[in-house]
Amino acid sequence: MRAQEIAEIVATALEKLPGKKPRIVWDNFYQARELLADWVRYYNEERLHSALKYLRPVDYDRGNPEVLLAERRRKLREAAARRRG
Repeated sequence: MRAQEIAEIVATALEKLPGKKPRIVWDNFYQARELLADWVRYYNEERLHSALKYLRPVDYDRGNPEVLLAERRRKLREAAARRRG
């Protein structure tokens, strides 16, 4: 989920309650939005996902994750050879 989608969900919730601004949402809306945006960025750009062979979603979005996986395999082979040699 991207930050824009989260902002849209919050905006829709506020529209469905015209005239009502729950304190927890209204007082902390911008802080919550910033925290969620940071979390979404972390989830998509830093966190390694086991379902993606321990790559980040951004690696798939940018294209050709096979290049990164091949580079990882090469580095592991080189490290193993150094340990043996």
